[in-house]
Amino acid sequence: MDPAIIGHLVTLITVILVAVLQYIRESRQRKWDVEDRKATAAALIQHTSEAAGKLEGLIHENTKISTDAFQEANSVNQKIIQLGFDLVNGKK
Repeated sequence: MDPAIIGHLVTLITVILVAVLQYIRESRQRKWDVEDRKATAAALIQHTSEAAGKLEGLIHENTKISTDAFQEANSVNQKIIQLGFDLVNGKK
């Protein structure tokens, strides 16, 4: 065989081998990227769910504290009104 043909065949085989190896490497990299995105999304969903649960608990706690404070304020207001009526009517 002619050495020039052998050189061309070696170059052709090398180019094909490099292309196949690059395709395999990129395919593997895409697979890893998809797996990473799925794991990140799952972690984000879990974190968001936990944060939402904590926030809901804080909202309920704040609502109870506010309700208790309003009830106490209304009770004090009623006592003040009653004291005003008692003073106007001459009662102690």
